[in-house]
Amino acid sequence: MTRNQALYFNPNTIRCKNPLGAIPTGSSVVLNLYSILPVESEERYNVSIHITADTSLSELKFVAGMKEVVTIKSGRRQTRYKAAVDMFNTPGLYFYSFLVTNEKGETYTIDNNGQPYQLTVYDKNIKANKDFSGAIVYQIFPDRFSRSGKVDIKNCGRIFDEPRIYEDWYENPSYEKDGEGNIVKWDMYGGDLYGVIEKLDYIKSLGANTVYFNPVFEAASNHRYDTGNYEKIDPVLGGDEAFDELMQKCRENGIGVILDGVFSHTGCNSRYFNKYNTYPDYGAYYHFDSKYRSWYNFKQFNDDVYDCWWGCKDLPNVNELDPSYVDYIITGENSIIKKWMAKGINGFRLDVADELPDEFIAKFKKTVDEASDNKGIVIGEVWEDASNKISYDKRRRYFTSNELSGVTNYPFRNIMIDFLTGVKSSNDVLKNLLCMLDNYPVHNMYSSFIMTGSHDVKRLFSEFKEAFDGDYQKSVSAHKAYGALMFTFPGVPTIYYGDEICMEGEEDPDNRRPYPWGREPNLEMLELFKRFGALRRNNKVLQNGFIEVISSEQDVFGYRRVYSGGRDVFGDIVENPDEEILCVVNRSFAPVETIIHSLEPNTEYVSALDDTISVKTDDDGDLSIVVTDFMILERALL
Repeated sequence: MTRNQALYFNPNTIRCKNPLGAIPTGSSVVLNLYSILPVESEERYNVSIHITADTSLSELKFVAGMKEVVTIKSGRRQTRYKAAVDMFNTPGLYFYSFLVTNEKGETYTIDNNGQPYQLTVYDKNIKANKDFSGAIVYQIFPDRFSRSGKVDIKNCGRIFDEPRIYEDWYENPSYEKDGEGNIVKWDMYGGDLYGVIEKLDYIKSLGANTVYFNPVFEAASNHRYDTGNYEKIDPVLGGDEAFDELMQKCRENGIGVILDGVFSHTGCNSRYFNKYNTYPDYGAYYHFDSKYRSWYNFKQFNDDVYDCWWGCKDLPNVNELDPSYVDYIITGENSIIKKWMAKGINGFRLDVADELPDEFIAKFKKTVDEASDNKGIVIGEVWEDASNKISYDKRRRYFTSNELSGVTNYPFRNIMIDFLTGVKSSNDVLKNLLCMLDNYPVHNMYSSFIMTGSHDVKRLFSEFKEAFDGDYQKSVSAHKAYGALMFTFPGVPTIYYGDEICMEGEEDPDNRRPYPWGREPNLEMLELFKRFGALRRNNKVLQNGFIEVISSEQDVFGYRRVYSGGRDVFGDIVENPDEEILCVVNRSFAPVETIIHSLEPNTEYVSALDDTISVKTDDDGDLSIVVTDFMILERALL
């Protein structure tokens, strides 16, 4: 088969695919394939649509002919091949392509660069938390954010080996390892929850109304992804008393809390596994009749041979669907989820969601929903396109079923870094982002973390400095542009602590440096991020408006956020239907004049961050602007 260049289909335009994007079960979709030829041309095609369903319940194929509709305009014959399909009653992914046969009997295929197009169909009964689209999240690595001085690490009741403690808060982190690369002594700076309480005003100044914490439960390490006790806040952080005070202060300040949930594995030094007899519990490692024994997979009894996370013996894997584990974590009357939701948290970020079975995540989400009147949040750590993710040879149901509110949107970060550093063109960005917007259900897209970075990747500013061979000014310019994109794009802006001041850091442990209070490297960037945060919080259209691309040149990329027909992306009526924001970024490090077309004629736009710019569209609706690194404009409303 070959492709026929005379035929046109674009799933991101309403004239070709209606409705756009993912759809709920029970919906129908109209697909239109077009050809435009001279009137005298007699060429005709026989076109059929081929759909393969990849769902949790069935595997089927659907073939149907497409109706031909011919119109004549301006000396050209436009032929539209139309199919209305209403077979989408089961959640899952549906892949489609077009088979074309011309009058010579030659066969062509119309598809997505050699792959079928994807249609995501999600369960119509999912009750989305639309309010979370208005959040701004601040991510904190607890040991490295702020040290209150109220917790004495050496005498706080910690039951593990005494850690190596940094006396100098500003010293860069390093690991103490043996000859085989194993960490022999964990290092800690002494950041604690009381320190976070002291910095709540700072967090609020960024516009953040939600804090996402890396793990806070008792554990042996400084990162706490080796959970020792799900029922207890680590004493090094101030324990349960500090957490209760934090929750009270967050409520008073209108700040929500998301905790990191690590449920695919525990620590070997935990009350459940208890490899080193640290806890008084009857642990699974030494005791065949332990109540926790069925949680783990031992290949030889008591022979130090057990399933562990990516070969790391400190992190024994759990059987997530073991009934007693599910009861303890999720469904039991006093389950871990119910305990912490009752404390007032807003939800969880699920560590390594790919390692968790769909059934486990679905039960988890159901319990969070029930405990929060459908206002809870479950964010999955997923590094790729989460709509079609396959892990362990199984298609995941993160979005098609009621599993995740959203995900960690690493693809957005990768795409934008590649664009701003010259790796990808603006057309590449457009293609990648439109694909994401087409594949993700709206409520998942608008609840996913749009991140500066995280504890698992190189710091954003370090990414730019490396790409620009250490050029500080170019790195600052790219950092500003990235911030403009992050705060205006659909999703939840998420600041990894310190990225707002251009903190640097290579991969772990360097990306986990302590926040340099009083020695901030770039206070100008901090003030800009505060303005970004205020802009996001004060403009509803940035939280729930549609996105339309308005510029896609070699070095310039831009879009606008608007409402349609007086409604937002969720279909709700809005108070200010004319609200509109334009965001344009330029990566060339030199002022570029760009013209934005198809706006409303004779309409004024002003700078959304200050009062330095006022421009107006001409009689044709064209707007001419000069962009250096970024520009954000808002429509002036009477």
